Amino acid sequence: MHNLLRMQCITFVLIFLNIVYVLASNEMILTSLEKIDCDFPTFKTWPAVYPDNPFVLRGTSLNQKFRNHITLKNILDKYGERIVGVDYPGTRSPPTKRWQSMKLKEFIRKYVHHGFGPTEMTSAPEKNVYLWGLTDNCDTFGIANCKANNFTMFPQEIEDEFHCFEPNVSKYIGLNGAYKGFHYHSHGHVSNEVVFGSRMWVIHEPNYKFFRDGKTASSVFHSIIMDDNSEETPYFCKLGPGDIIYIPDGWIHLTYNLEPTLTIACNLD
Repeated sequence: MHNLLRMQCITFVLIFLNIVYVLASNEMILTSLEKIDCDFPTFKTWPAVYPDNPFVLRGTSLNQKFRNHITLKNILDKYGERIVGVDYPGTRSPPTKRWQSMKLKEFIRKYVHHGFGPTEMTSAPEKNVYLWGLTDNCDTFGIANCKANNFTMFPQEIEDEFHCFEPNVSKYIGLNGAYKGFHYHSHGHVSNEVVFGSRMWVIHEPNYKFFRDGKTASSVFHSIIMDDNSEETPYFCKLGPGDIIYIPDGWIHLTYNLEPTLTIACNLD
């Protein structure tokens, strides 16, 4: 009897200490994030010639009408019954074996409104599932019956309402909950606009060597924020609705949502 009570007390203490650790870690991360703005220059207009470094446009009006009616609530109300394709990699990667279709409302319920804090998310199950792309990904990657089954978030006419600063370019979507993101990667030059929510960018120059080591974007970002002794300090940039970031060809970057966030990237290649 005494041994049972002793074990119960130890279990209670361990649970309590874990809760205290999680709350303290969450508070430290959120406090750190409040202090971050953007390490890149802010332009007032889209440049005619792209610079060699990333830049940002704040509060753009080009897609204001689109942002007014593409909210998480409106998406659920209008498109919740649509069948979407979700997967684990970045939006420009081919589908993996874990690609799956589900109703949009189920994706939002399970993966966007997940209820985890930043520390809990580093060990939460299935934390990397992301909505799979816009309509043109069907053609790009040849997913069987993709268009026929509407494995996309929006109808084509809604996608067409979103405008890139360059004409006739492919668009890629990203929707997920807070404290999730894409691990370090690089690609050709793109612009990326926040439609709703808030997203943090962690960026390195093209020669930066990164290792996945089985880690997720959430755990890597957690390590960056909690570790002040990193050998190489990355650039940071925090974006909100209407903000656009330009990423040049080959720059290494990681993304991390601070709340449920939808972004649309324009492939400027």
